[in-house]
Amino acid sequence: MNWTQPVCRVCWDERNPDHTAYRLREVGANEICCHCGKHTNSGIYVRIDPKTVPFPAAEDDEET
Repeated sequence: MNWTQPVCRVCWDERNPDHTAYRLREVGANEICCHCGKHTNSGIYVRIDPKTVPFPAAEDDEET
């Protein structure tokens, strides 16, 4: 598992109300949010232990 996990805009805003997200890639990649499990193309990622989120992305699912 990878510690870099995709997160949707809603989950980012709920967890970081005072911070603007920095997008690491352009919108278009269809991934699963590590917190809510919904599809996202936000391009937002968080460094988090994949064992602590309900929907961790597998390492081979992520593009570099």
